[in-house]
Amino acid sequence: MVQRGGPTVSHRYPTSTCLERGTQKRLIDAAAFSAHLGTSIDTHITINAARLQSIDGGGIIGLGHLWDGFQDLLERLRKWTTGRNVPWVCIWVREVAGGPGEHWHIALHLPACHRLDLAHQLADWTEEPIGDGSLLKPHDVAASSLSNWHITTRKPGGRGPEGLAAYLGKAEPNRVKLYGKTRINPDKPMPRYRGGEGTIEGKRHHISKTIGATAQGKAGWTA
Repeated sequence: MVQRGGPTVSHRYPTSTCLERGTQKRLIDAAAFSAHLGTSIDTHITINAARLQSIDGGGIIGLGHLWDGFQDLLERLRKWTTGRNVPWVCIWVREVAGGPGEHWHIALHLPACHRLDLAHQLADWTEEPIGDGSLLKPHDVAASSLSNWHITTRKPGGRGPEGLAAYLGKAEPNRVKLYGKTRINPDKPMPRYRGGEGTIEGKRHHISKTIGATAQGKAGWTA
């Protein structure tokens, strides 16, 4: 429970307001390792979870806690992917933005032949159908009718999986307290990506075991 100068605010899960120092670098390393393995992170899902909830969009997000809904979605996505004999290679981040509120970024390895099928599955899970495609750009796969979810193969920054990972790591602060003073964060390699800070309950990011630090070490791979 947290006191904020008024009524006591109770949180069901631990809260955070940003990514911890070093997160962007770990995401970039994991993405680079995915390319090294030949299972490059190449598909990017964005879901405006808070907006889906606010319009009572139904589906697996429903009206429950967003962290519960995210875990449900992620497990379904993992089983959907591995059920097609595709290895589970994934990084994800939960963020906050002023307009849509909490939204989710999930980047994973997915061969092109499965991407449109994923769009249809996502439409079913969220109960928001695929849009008419009029707003799609060249690297987009699909977007929902109300733009509350989106699948693309675009790599922000034009740096392949590493650029996508750097974008997902943007909520790590650019400036941090060091030796009692506010200084440039020495652990964030690509500070031009910024934003996404805000209070979130539950886990804020994750790297799948297939490309995490332990897997990198076992493979003798160095970023």
